[in-house]
Amino acid sequence: MSRIEIAEQFNVDAPACSNSRPIQIERHPESISSMRINNWSQFCDSVDAALVPLAKIKSLAKVTVVLFYISVLIVFGVMVILRIDVHLFRYFLVVYFPIALMYGIVYFYVRKNLASAMEKVKGTCEQHSTSSVCYRLESEHWGGCNKPHVKRWYIIVEENTASNDIDVEVGQQNTAAVDVSTYFSNPDEQKNSLHNPAATTTLADMLK
Repeated sequence: MSRIEIAEQFNVDAPACSNSRPIQIERHPESISSMRINNWSQFCDSVDAALVPLAKIKSLAKVTVVLFYISVLIVFGVMVILRIDVHLFRYFLVVYFPIALMYGIVYFYVRKNLASAMEKVKGTCEQHSTSSVCYRLESEHWGGCNKPHVKRWYIIVEENTASNDIDVEVGQQNTAAVDVSTYFSNPDEQKNSLHNPAATTTLADMLK
C-alpha cells in the first residue's frame, strides 16, 4: 500500500497563504516504482484533468480573501483616523455589508467546487481500479487550529500481488506449452505415436 500526495492544495479557510501553482498528483513517488502498475500514467493524467478547474478556484479564493482583509483594514483605519463616533459606525456597516456578503458567496462557491473536483477524482480512482491495483481517495484534517471541514486529500494505491502472480504464472504456462503436432511430419505418424509410446521420438532425440 502506498500513499500518494496531491500537491499544491490550499486551505479553504486561509487561501491567502496559498501559491499560484496548479494542483496535481505526485507522479513519481519512490513507493510506486517498486509496484507493477500498468495504467499509472493514464491514471495520473485523468486525476490532473479532474483537478484543472481548481487552479482558477484557488486564485479566486486568494484574491477574494485578500480584498476582504484590505477592506476591513480600510474601514477601521478610517474610523481611527477620523475619530468617528461609535454611533456613526452603523453607517460604515451599510458600506461594509455588501463586501462581507460577497466574501461569503465566494467562500461557499469555492468550497462547493473543491468538493465537486474531489468527487471527480474519486470517480477516476474507481474507473482506473483493476483486479491488480486499487486506487482510493482519502482525506484528513488539515491540522493546527483549522475547523473540521478543512481537509487535505491524498490517494491510496493498493497492489493486488496475488493477482499479479497469477498473471505471471499463466503467462509462463502459455509460453511453456508446446504443440506436439509440430514435431511430426504427418498426422499418421502422430496417431501411431499415441498408440505406440515406444515409437515416440523425444525432443532430446530430435535435437541431436
